[in-house]
Amino acid sequence: WAHLKDSITKIVIGDGVTSIGSKAFIAYTKVTSVSIGKDVSEIGVGALSQLSACTQFNVSSQNHNFMTDETGALFGDSQTKLIAFPCGSSVEEYAIPATVTVISYGAFSRAAHLKTITIPADSFLSTIGYGAFAFTTALKTVNEVPASVETIGDIPFAQSGVKYIYCGN
Repeated sequence: WAHLKDSITKIVIGDGVTSIGSKAFIAYTKVTSVSIGKDVSEIGVGALSQLSACTQFNVSSQNHNFMTDETGALFGDSQTKLIAFPCGSSVEEYAIPATVTVISYGAFSRAAHLKTITIPADSFLSTIGYGAFAFTTALKTVNEVPASVETIGDIPFAQSGVKYIYCGN
């Protein structure tokens, strides 16, 4: 796939496919949408991160392992793991659901328009993955990293525009 990276605009993971390998499509910058079939039960680390043109993730209604929210963000494990945000989306403010305990590797990486991330006060967030907000040049504010966070991966805000990160007690 690597030699086609710059020409692929849509990723369709069809029914019958059960796993997407780690970093399988990382930084496929021309991809505008990703469709995930009913049989996918595993998405590897960073498999769908840094898709800078992606405006939507679509999950089969028959897939009970993954879901999306109204912005098109991709979740696993009953909305406890935020896997990927659609980086080409025009969304400027995003509130991470309180159910999220893990923000995955590169989940928001290259989200071009995102200016503010809000983490609710009643959040159970425990892990912010490697490079989770890297290359988010428009991102200025993160409200508020809760005291429940135990692990922050390397370079979570590398080359981002973040000016303010508010932390809980």
